[in-house]
Amino acid sequence: MQIAGTVCESCHQSIAFVADGLACPKCNATYHKSCLTVNACPTCGADLEKEQSAIQERKEEELAQVKRQHTAGKVILVCIGAILLCGFRIFASVSRGEPPRFWMFQAITIVVMVAIIIQTYVRNR
Repeated sequence: MQIAGTVCESCHQSIAFVADGLACPKCNATYHKSCLTVNACPTCGADLEKEQSAIQERKEEELAQVKRQHTAGKVILVCIGAILLCGFRIFASVSRGEPPRFWMFQAITIVVMVAIIIQTYVRNR
């Protein structure tokens, strides 16, 4: 919510900086921190400290979720790269007529990478 530039519900003066004000998330009323004598919203009675900490916790959880998704995306990209590399090596081995023992390790690596992709995707759903 926008705090700077709004009018304090208590003294009816403009709040110049975000750091000077506080907003009630329930009724959207804004106040100068210096105008509040208790941690309750004068308009609706909500506990401002509790509400602000709940908002902060939600923001931190959202940030943690974004970080997990970003990390999962990197893991999946690395696995896809490994699958493509192993697939190319299998194709090259088969086209040269090499026996299966030369490309079996590559096939096992592909299966492991697919399992990692599935596990990463399921964990981040």
